[in-house]
Amino acid sequence: MLDVVVFTFVAAGGSTLVATAAALVGAPAVASVLEALRVAAAFVVLQPLMELRFGASVGKLLLHLEVVREQGGRPDLPTLVRRLFARFPFGPLLVVPDPLLPGWATALVNWGTLAVVIAGFVVTFFRGGRTLSDVLTRTRVVYRMHG
Repeated sequence: MLDVVVFTFVAAGGSTLVATAAALVGAPAVASVLEALRVAAAFVVLQPLMELRFGASVGKLLLHLEVVREQGGRPDLPTLVRRLFARFPFGPLLVVPDPLLPGWATALVNWGTLAVVIAGFVVTFFRGGRTLSDVLTRTRVVYRMHG
């Protein structure tokens, strides 16, 4: 949840910068492309790279948590990207500018995301508190060890 709050603030700031830049050059189409690239960078690049470098996203760092492999140690980048897409399989559609998305795609993202959240919630009860993305990628979120 903390990651969503941080992402929302970053996204709002980024949207403001993109809209201002597009207004200055008078190119709304450029704004749509820049907005899509900004979302892609924040969504696909930032989260896995933070977890690779620090073992955690911003929210996990604040809660003293980290992502580890089942066998211990930090996951590699491909595992972290798979983990992200296991949680947000419709994430690639976030980079498509809204005017280009047909109505059915928006519905698919909304209902599909809800289905993934519910499936993840159910799996958590039957897999010892591990989320669906952790089960699929053989990772887990643990308390960060100090010392």
